[in-house]
Amino acid sequence: MMAMTAWNRCAAASAACAAPAPAFGAARWWSSAGDAGGEGSGQRRGKCAEGRASPDDEPQLFIRQLQEAGEQGDLARVFDLVEGRGEDIDEEGVEVALAQVAHCSQLMKLVGDQLESEVHHKQTFQTLVDMAAHGAKRFSAPAKARIVSLLGGQLKWRDEVALDELGRSLMAGVQDLGPTHLSLLVGGLAAAGHSPGVLLLDAVRDRIRELGPSEVPAQQG
Repeated sequence: MMAMTAWNRCAAASAACAAPAPAFGAARWWSSAGDAGGEGSGQRRGKCAEGRASPDDEPQLFIRQLQEAGEQGDLARVFDLVEGRGEDIDEEGVEVALAQVAHCSQLMKLVGDQLESEVHHKQTFQTLVDMAAHGAKRFSAPAKARIVSLLGGQLKWRDEVALDELGRSLMAGVQDLGPTHLSLLVGGLAAAGHSPGVLLLDAVRDRIRELGPSEVPAQQG
């Protein structure tokens, strides 16, 4: 495992070639079109039709319900929705659920022991983490970078096994990351105090060098 000083230097380099990371829980950041690095972050899906959802509409209805609960800061509702959906949650649902848990935690100002008791120790949260880690190969590289940032940065989750699995599965996908998602990945791992393998560090360094200053997204405002 590499020294954390090396990873922290990498974090600084990635931040230098990235726009400010989008705020979690705001503006549906999980379904944006990508950043200046050309990275896609998943397909947008249309909203459910009004009225009772068909089986094909149910995943999107679930997403909408999660978003509404998150906007209200209703953490219990988010967990209830996840429990009700159970093993039918797809990859988009897992990511959105984690994003809304993070957003609720921010609105509720959960830190330290409160964050642990209200989030970390909840079986539903641990199930979401397991879904993300054990099913990591099914997520896109940008989605995995966002999940690492959510877990390590926003939710202060320090599960070495989960972060290792997400990091290992990203090895072949680092080339698909643009500046913003590189910053999310490296920042999330650094915030968690997690030391990934040297191979991942080298891949991230190479990608940062490839992007260079010309890939810096234009600052807004």
